[in-house]
Parts: sequence; structure tokens; C-alpha cells
Amino acid sequence: MSTSANSYITGFDEVRAVASIAVVVHHIELYKFRQNDPSLFDTNLFYFIDNLGHNAVMLFFALSGFLITWLLVQEKDKTGSINIKTFYFRRAARILPLYYLLILASCTAMPALASLSFTDGELHFQNLIGNLSFNEIFLYFLVLPNVAISLGMRVAGLSQSWSIGVEEQFYLAWPHVIKNFSIKHLPWILLIFALIKSFFLNNIESYFPFIRTFPYVQILIRQFAIEYMALGGLSGWLLYYHPFSTNKKRRLFLASLILPALLSFFFQIPPLVQAAIFSAALLGVANSIGSKDTFLSKIGQKSYGIYMYHPILMFISFAITRTFMGSIKGLWPNLILYISVISTTTLVSWLSFEYIETPIRKYILEKYRAIGAISTLANH
Repeated sequence: MSTSANSYITGFDEVRAVASIAVVVHHIELYKFRQNDPSLFDTNLFYFIDNLGHNAVMLFFALSGFLITWLLVQEKDKTGSINIKTFYFRRAARILPLYYLLILASCTAMPALASLSFTDGELHFQNLIGNLSFNEIFLYFLVLPNVAISLGMRVAGLSQSWSIGVEEQFYLAWPHVIKNFSIKHLPWILLIFALIKSFFLNNIESYFPFIRTFPYVQILIRQFAIEYMALGGLSGWLLYYHPFSTNKKRRLFLASLILPALLSFFFQIPPLVQAAIFSAALLGVANSIGSKDTFLSKIGQKSYGIYMYHPILMFISFAITRTFMGSIKGLWPNLILYISVISTTTLVSWLSFEYIETPIRKYILEKYRAIGAISTLANH
């Protein structure tokens, strides 16, 4: 029996906020690089800025695995089983409204914006919009954005959703695993998943050379970050059954991970090692800092919207800044650009969360609420 059952884990919204802004910064610099504008990708900070976005997404994977496993373990501990139907409804209610709204925007708003003269200089987005096809949209519609990306099918304003596809595909199976296996065996199952991904799937072409003729398969496998979600899940299991006995131990544990975590932004670290570092750090952060009412926490609560909306708003901000400033060179154009992207993305994400996502989610949960479902699943 757990000694740490709660309905909410503090500290994670702050992590979400930092990770989501890191992704935005990475994409701003990457877009500048693709547009041949001066970018951090052209400097000695190339490796850092490249890893900034990648590591932030991997941190999201670990965090997602942590929370979902923690919630499912809590449900099974309390009820003796997992209500699979309720789990799927809650995930769908949380993820799909905004996901399909972005598909609609990518098919309608983005082509409309691209037809306006002030966007003519945004060649990267113009090329993506010009190559839009039914096959691409169909894969995104099926919640297979990672498959689309592995096939080179990028959609303006939607390509970032590949990670959403990875998570949702993993969670199609994950509640069944927790439901049908003993909780005491779960850590070993998680470790096996992580090891298989790291030592077999990540090097599958070494065992099956013919895979090299299907590069999209290799891309798809590497995108499917099971090791991060699995080790994140292990940390969630540990928080529920073996929480830190004192805050002092927690702080010492977290402090010991700061340097390894920072090094992963500057040096190449094996994915399994990085997954272990991130997952352990999340265990140290859980319930140690923050509350629902801090500014950073409120930003983190809108992190899904920030992650999904920012490419469209980045496209608009680049076009407007380039039109009025003449170029994206120098301090002032870049300052205006960053302020514009981050502020408009945060505002739109807040409006979407309050007036679109939350009402739709509440409607679905009320309509399909199952008897005996634990309320904590709605919080994450």
C-alpha cells in the first residue's frame, strides 16, 4: 500500500513550462536557420540549441510516462483493476480536441495566411503549404503523425505533433499491461521495455540489415521513445510505493542529478542514460516545489497548447517582424520576434484552454463518466 497517494503532483507544471518554452526557442532558431537568417545554429552554440528542443521533448516523454503510470498504479491499488474505457475517454478528452483543431487550422488557416502578400518571405512555410496533400492529412487524422514524419510528410503547423502520436500509441497498450500484470512485477517490465528499446530496437539494422533499405522504419523506431516513457513510469511507481522519507534526502538526490542533466545539453549521452537521469530528476522534483497558483505553474498547465500552437504563431510573427523591420537581423528584430512568439502563443494557449479545451473535456467526461473511475485521471 502506498504512503503517498495524492490527487496532484506539484512541481511538474513548472517542468512543463520550462520544457515547452525550450521547444519554442529551439524552433525559432531552427526556422531562422532554414530561412537563412542569422541563427544560433550558425554559432558555437549549435549543439546546445539543437539538443535544447530534443531534450525538452524527451523530458515530456519521461514526464508523461511518470504521470500516467503513477495514476494507473494508484487506480489499481485502490480498485484492484483498471477501467480501460474510462482511461481512453479521459486521454481522448484531453488530447484530441486541440489536436483536431490544429489539423483544421493547418488545412484552412495556414493556406489562407500563405496567400497573403506579407507572408511571401517565409519560404519554408510556403514550401510546406504548397506540398500539402490528402495522404499527409489522412495520416495525421488517424493520429499517426509520427508515421507521417518518418515518411517525410511534414504539414505546416502540425509536424510537431509527432510526439503526441508516439505517446498516444504507447498508451493504447500501457493500461492493459498494468491491468493484467502484478504491480510488484511492473518495475521489471518497465526495465525490460527500456532495455529492449535501447539495445535491440535502436540498433535493429545491425541484426536485420535489410531494414537499411527502409529508412522510414529506422526513423519511426528511434522516434518511439519507449525508454523515456518506461523509466519515467518506473519513477512514478517509486513515488507511489517508495516516496522519499524526508525533504533533505529528496534535495540531496535532486542536487546529485543537476550536473549530469546539464551535461546532456552539451555532450552526446546514450538515450538510456539520459532517460534514467531525466526520470530520476522528476522523482526528485515531484511534490518538492511549486503549487497550482504560481505563474510558472499556470504556464505549465497550458504547455500542451504552447507546444501545439507555437508553429502557426511563429509563422505569423516571423512574417510581421520581417515586414515591419525589414529583416530578422540584429538585436531589435530578434527581441521583437521572441516577445511576439512567446506572448501570442501563451495568450492563445490560455484562451484555448479556458474556452475550448476545458469545456469540451468536461462535456466528454460528464457524458461518459464510468462508475468507480478515480477523479485523479482528469487532472493530468
